[in-house]
Amino acid sequence: IGKDYDMPIAVCSSLALGLSIDFAIHFIQRFRRKFQECGDLENTIGYIFQEPARAISRNAFVIIFGFLPLVFASLTPYVTVGAFFAMLMSFSTLTTLILLPALMRMVGFRFMKR
Repeated sequence: IGKDYDMPIAVCSSLALGLSIDFAIHFIQRFRRKFQECGDLENTIGYIFQEPARAISRNAFVIIFGFLPLVFASLTPYVTVGAFFAMLMSFSTLTTLILLPALMRMVGFRFMKR
């Protein structure tokens, strides 16, 4: 990005990492629960992209658009925080909803046994 790793970026990184992990844990837990309940992969995938994926998307939408107005602030640290956080949360949401299911399928369902 060309931006130094300063205090606002450090704080945003920590917050974004926490929320990103929360999205992934929520997704995996709901997947596990539904898969153990019905035992059918197609049913589970259909369910996971209805209810939990919508909840994650709504949560991300609120967070992204809550921080986005900071981009128009007059102070540079606020602009940095707004842009960085909106960008990180967008990436995190897309990763959770697109890449995580693909990784789960590639790795297999070893994590489903618990």
